[in-house]
Amino acid sequence: MKEDRDLAGRRSRTGAERGRAEAEGVSNGREVSVSMEKLAYSVEEVADLLSLGRTKVVALVSAGDIGSIKVGGRRLVPRRDLHEFVERLRSESLGRVG
Repeated sequence: MKEDRDLAGRRSRTGAERGRAEAEGVSNGREVSVSMEKLAYSVEEVADLLSLGRTKVVALVSAGDIGSIKVGGRRLVPRRDLHEFVERLRSESLGRVG
């Protein structure tokens, strides 16, 4: 089996090796700061995070209650929009208590 080499003659990393190195904060032998926090979530991930069903999340997105973006054929919910939705619910909930 032939190893892939980069321009400097070093063995190229496989995808799994690159993923491990990024998770460990190492790139080409140098430490880097990498945030593993997602910028956007799939509808299924949002459903899991909010303990809701997928159908309910789709309805909330369709109604504009949760902001979303479309990337290709995928509907994603930016982290900021998810946080804003939860904060809006929290504020409404606190407003009803008093």
